Amino acid sequence: MTDKDSISRDSAVIVKIMELLGSFDEILVITTSSGRILFASSAAKEFFLSDITGRNINDIIDDNSASILISQGFCGNPITLHTEYSGSRLTLSMLPCIGYLVITAVPSPGAGFKETRAEFSFYAGCELRDALSSLFSAFSVLSSKGLTEEKRSKSLGVVNRNLHRLLRLTNNMSDLGRSLTDEWSLNPSSSDISAFCKDIADTLIPHCRARGITLVTECPDYPIVCDFDKEKLERAILNIFSNSMLNTKENGLISLHLKKQGNNIIIRIFDNGCGIPEAELPFAFSHYSAPPAMALGKRFGAGFGLAVAKAVMTLHGGSIMLESSENEGTTVTLSLCCGLPKGTSAVLPQTVSSGGFSPLLLELSSVLDSREYIV
Repeated sequence: MTDKDSISRDSAVIVKIMELLGSFDEILVITTSSGRILFASSAAKEFFLSDITGRNINDIIDDNSASILISQGFCGNPITLHTEYSGSRLTLSMLPCIGYLVITAVPSPGAGFKETRAEFSFYAGCELRDALSSLFSAFSVLSSKGLTEEKRSKSLGVVNRNLHRLLRLTNNMSDLGRSLTDEWSLNPSSSDISAFCKDIADTLIPHCRARGITLVTECPDYPIVCDFDKEKLERAILNIFSNSMLNTKENGLISLHLKKQGNNIIIRIFDNGCGIPEAELPFAFSHYSAPPAMALGKRFGAGFGLAVAKAVMTLHGGSIMLESSENEGTTVTLSLCCGLPKGTSAVLPQTVSSGGFSPLLLELSSVLDSREYIV
């Protein structure tokens, strides 16, 4: 049998499957190996509120989940994972079939906007309560009699750190809300992004060293000039580092690599920390998901860091991808074009979310020791 005969036979099989499943009452999608949707059952069209035939799978589910489905399908591995769509959590099952991907989706019972908003309130509330509790304790010490200068400085450090945590929390909640309504804008300028990343890494090295973590940086020695919003990109990178430092143990490793690939800038941040459970990966960029650290029993963070980073990259017309294995580590890859997104002006008025505070102390306030905040 020739390759042409094989292709014709496979196509005929798919056509027959489509005929049999045309009125299938489950959410079912058949795609090419690259993720282009060839067929959607009537239940799928009803669930996604449109005929999604001809679109790409990453148009209807998050990029990270779509990438996992396609890569595992390419390797011939069936897989089940969890993701979300319009506030509803989905369990996706993918079965590779003669060069195609057969995907079924089952909405999780009771999963919806109310549930995710409840999670959002819970984790934000935990961060708020913890910061306020630390502030009350510190003020109690400061109001006591016979206070030594050492205790006074230590308590002021606690106050300063937790004020930074509260400011970061309110900034993140406010800006995530603005990003959902297209009210968040870029303030770009032409800058050397290689030197920019080196400068961020240089400020982080002593903080990593204080936690027993090695930070390795690999950026080109020559200038790479592109248009980007310095304040927002720094914020995205620091948010990722905050997660990495929080989840990496003593004697661990964090690395930052930057390279130019065609007309794109690729920034890759890796840590060999505790990683993220596979079941949590599809929700890592959600505004309403549990922070990875809390899912693993850690204490600090409201879980907005990766959502903020994604919003920043979307604003730049770029992308963000997360790869993680529990107990092995995490890699976050940022990609942005050297030019400005279409329709973006490079002379927008400058606004700074940090409000004059140190961006590093602000974005790492869930990680750094109170001693770093003693003025």
